Amino acid sequence: MFDSLYRESPLRAALMRLLPEALAAEEIVSTASTGFLTAEVLARFELWLGMSLGLLPPSTLGPARLLDLGCGVGRVGRRLAAALGVRLVGLDCSNAAITEARVGVAHLMDHERPQFHVADFSSTGLPEASVSAALSLDALYLAPDPLVALAELHRIMVPSGTLVMTAYVSENQYAGTTNLLGDWRPILSSAGFSVDRYDNQSAIWRDVMRSKHERRWAARATLRSEFGWHAEAELSVSAAMLGIGGRPSFLTQVERFEISAHRRP
Repeated sequence: MFDSLYRESPLRAALMRLLPEALAAEEIVSTASTGFLTAEVLARFELWLGMSLGLLPPSTLGPARLLDLGCGVGRVGRRLAAALGVRLVGLDCSNAAITEARVGVAHLMDHERPQFHVADFSSTGLPEASVSAALSLDALYLAPDPLVALAELHRIMVPSGTLVMTAYVSENQYAGTTNLLGDWRPILSSAGFSVDRYDNQSAIWRDVMRSKHERRWAARATLRSEFGWHAEAELSVSAAMLGIGGRPSFLTQVERFEISAHRRP
């Protein structure tokens, strides 16, 4: 399912042309992110991670390492790692994404090259206490068992290392989506993390995503004419997000949080 997100196609190109300004900025498009990412979100994550890394004691394990959990094609992690001056390790469940990520760094010297691996969130294969900080953009909340995934993250992170993540939460299950937690703070605490920030960013997320899907829905006749049934999956997502066809709107039923937490010793 996730492999299809990374395949270039004429439909994908057409949808890119319909993006609202916040998602169409060159610095965001160049990351090829499939999550919700704006310039403001990127800058905020860089700030949070940088503050965390600056507080860590010198490591005996070599250069600090940033883990991008659910890295996709790796460009968001690469951008942040370069800005922060750390090594990058990217993990994703999609073979297609990891293949593209590796191709993108094949020209770099071995000592400069980020490491990308296909792995499950609950079994990363990374050594204990080998990660200085971790990022998960619109990914960790999809873990089948979030507590198991967080326990694995606790194992591979250094003490006081910071996790920066996004999550979609809902008190009521929204039909057709993965089970969403109502609050990530208790489960983070149970897994050995202390929550530093739990910021509700739903308002800006809703505004931008409503614009994105209203543009797609307004262009539905053209998309259907040019791409036939290939466009239907994307249009059905837009209908669900906007609440068209009698279903409740995903945008009004779900909230988006940006979370920063550090690993307790």
